Amino acid sequence: MIRISTKPSLYRDFALLSVMILFILFLVSIWVSYETYQEYSHDAVKQLENEAVRIDRTLIVEIERASYLLESVGRQINNYSTTDLPRIALLLKSFDKANYKKKSEFFWIDATQNIIASSKDGIFKKPISVSDRDYMKKAITSPWAIHIGQPIEGRVNGKWVMPLAIGISNEKDEFLGAVMVSLDIQSFSKQISTVIK
Repeated sequence: MIRISTKPSLYRDFALLSVMILFILFLVSIWVSYETYQEYSHDAVKQLENEAVRIDRTLIVEIERASYLLESVGRQINNYSTTDLPRIALLLKSFDKANYKKKSEFFWIDATQNIIASSKDGIFKKPISVSDRDYMKKAITSPWAIHIGQPIEGRVNGKWVMPLAIGISNEKDEFLGAVMVSLDIQSFSKQISTVIK
């Protein structure tokens, strides 16, 4: 039979006390770390939610502004012939000269779903078909409403843009064409990053 010494020992008592203190400090540090992490996570989530709201507001304001401009152009085109291309090109250029930001470009799309004029290049010698674009399909089915397309690489300028289009129809609900603005994504991203800062 093995006998365990039960004599008081200063070394053993000191060692036990040290282990207990270290264990308590370890538990306290875990608790402090957990509480700090929880508080930091809560603050980070709150900040991200605030930034998301600000970005959302920026997008809404920009889309409302683009919607207003597109509807204005569409109403003016609707007032005169949709085949008067020099006048349409001049109208698009006048809106471009209004220094609408985001390095945007305005386009006129005829009833056959071809881009035939732009604010920067005037009347195209060779029309560009956009019949495969999602915003174009939506513009035909529901005119006089803003339609946002998927970000695409522009066929005219080669930059990545976010297209916004509005379909135009006459009193008989006949589709006459669409007005589109392409917002430069790089410029748009800079504005959003400025909002975040």
